[in-house]
Amino acid sequence: MRCAMLLEEHDAFRQALAYLLAQDPDIEMVAEASTLEEGRAIVLKEPAGVDVVVTELVLPDGDGTDFLRDLREVDAEIRVLVLTAVRDRDSHEQALGMGATEVLTKDAPVERIVRTIKELGGDQPPPP
Repeated sequence: MRCAMLLEEHDAFRQALAYLLAQDPDIEMVAEASTLEEGRAIVLKEPAGVDVVVTELVLPDGDGTDFLRDLREVDAEIRVLVLTAVRDRDSHEQALGMGATEVLTKDAPVERIVRTIKELGGDQPPPP
């Protein structure tokens, strides 16, 4: 079972994705947050309960790369999927350089998002 946390400011998108992820028997949604502050409070307090963090880069109170830096200081083993509306390749590369494991845009098929979370939460690294 992969324990996932979702950090996404848009309620409708976050709730819909959390619902879809919770339907998968291999994924347990352990937390949701809509701001950088909420995400920090959840994961930085109890990082051991989370295998995969799914985060947006653009948050109402900060930048997702700040969150990546915080995560790496607390637990370098947490896998991070950046799921973003940002299409700028430099931003994607920056996120990967800051510790993201994978970057997908929000228009990725839901099957790919779910598969990526499963792969990130497993013992094997995701395929290139």
